Amino acid sequence: MRISFSPLSIPGAFSLSLPCKKDERGESVKSYTQFDFQQQLVGFSPIETLWIHSNKGVLRGIHFQHTQEQSKLIYCIQGEIFGIIVDLRQKEKTFGQWCSVELQTSQECFVPSGCAFGSFALQDAQMLVQYGNNPYISHHNTGIRWDDPDLSIPWPLQSFGGKPILSSLDRSLPSFQDFLSSINK
Repeated sequence: MRISFSPLSIPGAFSLSLPCKKDERGESVKSYTQFDFQQQLVGFSPIETLWIHSNKGVLRGIHFQHTQEQSKLIYCIQGEIFGIIVDLRQKEKTFGQWCSVELQTSQECFVPSGCAFGSFALQDAQMLVQYGNNPYISHHNTGIRWDDPDLSIPWPLQSFGGKPILSSLDRSLPSFQDFLSSINK
């Protein structure tokens, strides 16, 4: 059984369909195999795993690591999320553009290095696993405001009164224009 890769509109970003085997005992899911990634010409070798639990209405991001950039494999173990990938690679034609992906239980997306990722939990007890190819370094973690007017992302906030649950970090992230100013110094 092989992992199936569907390209998203951001170069190098994919939605992945995972091989799942179910029987009367339950199910088993293959979430990563180096062979399948190499077949897609995706050089990704995870060295770190981060488990993320979110309650319904929690918005995380839009995050990236400015030193030792990370490619990320995001695996939805439980629940459903609305995910956003923003291309921050200045040499790409899609620089400053974003794409969305909805992940449900046993679905994945791949976020290439140089891109930011944000997620919004659509259900309670949301559980994600994030595999990274470089270590997470908290003081290099930054991001862009979730409600940035230049990105104009239509987060699905209707059933949450239009106000997501945010961390203090996410409330204080810079705008996309401030991010551009900081990299063009």
